[in-house]
Amino acid sequence: MYIQDISKTSKFWVVRSGDGGMFYDHFIHNSIIAIGHIDSMDYDNNTLKSSDSVETLVYKYKNTLLEKKETLASASNKAGQVNRFITDMAIGDVVITLDAKRIIVGVIKSETYKKNDSVTLKNVDGSTSELMLKFTLRRDVDWGKTQMRNKLSLAINNSFRANQTVFSANEHWKELNHWLSVAFISDGEAYISSRIEQKDGINNLDIAQYSIIINKIEAIAETLAYNDTDEFSDDDLLALFEENYKELRKNRSFTVTTQQVFLSPGDLWAKTSGDRLKSLLVISTFLLMFNIEPSFANENDKQFIDSNRDSISLLLEKVKSDESFTEVQQGLDLHVPHQKISKNTEREASTNNGSDVEPDDFEGM
Repeated sequence: MYIQDISKTSKFWVVRSGDGGMFYDHFIHNSIIAIGHIDSMDYDNNTLKSSDSVETLVYKYKNTLLEKKETLASASNKAGQVNRFITDMAIGDVVITLDAKRIIVGVIKSETYKKNDSVTLKNVDGSTSELMLKFTLRRDVDWGKTQMRNKLSLAINNSFRANQTVFSANEHWKELNHWLSVAFISDGEAYISSRIEQKDGINNLDIAQYSIIINKIEAIAETLAYNDTDEFSDDDLLALFEENYKELRKNRSFTVTTQQVFLSPGDLWAKTSGDRLKSLLVISTFLLMFNIEPSFANENDKQFIDSNRDSISLLLEKVKSDESFTEVQQGLDLHVPHQKISKNTEREASTNNGSDVEPDDFEGM
């Protein structure tokens, strides 16, 4: 699983693919997003390159709607959506589209452009579908894989409640990043996600024991991040870990906060604070506990984890044995979700300097 750093200013957008998602497949198979709001307006690609000409275009569009007797609120809403699509969205931003049953995530790969050619789809028999997408205002997108919406948690589905064609989902930064990236670092903090699939009711002991395991993962990370253990014997390292864990527990100085987004089945999200090396250790230890091999954007990160691999394995096996991890995993039907944003769809740095919606704070529950 790919471990990456995600800025808290990273942007999320939802662009609906027509009424009821009727153009969902057109978006996906042609690697685009598109809106048809200003199809009747007189503009070209040169217009889209100047902020002044874009401002004039959006102003004229709003006035056209008002002349058609639309309310000021409706005209302002639609004009705002056009402005967001052209001005606020940027290369590297994450975009989501959906229909009644499906949802897909991608990364924006181009600036806005106008294209008059209709977008078609090929049927299974090779014929062309009669349904054509004629929206002219477009951006190119690198799409991931389609997911089924009925598999999403309520917290994620709540991110898509707005009725607009184009809207920001930045206020759901935490939920969306947990869903997309599963395990990631942001501002030096480690974020990890688990999926509980148990449908027959959850044993409270399993939840309590899993919480202890996550605390002990933080203790492993602190032991290796803040001590020179290169010359330690296995017994010395185990003793140091036990001492660190006891101190963290005695002083109530664990930084782990968790949020349970489920009755059952559902998700459990956790966050730990500290420096970046500690966060790398937290995430890598967490993934290795589930026999998932971490991969890294930074070669130095890989070398750091590789150099600590034997120590991580030693301490992790101790924790799994002491806390009966196999039984807890079976009792909760526990696993790590699939990553939706991977190395192949890595986000590029956004150059958009528009106003940001600050992500909500992560608070334990």
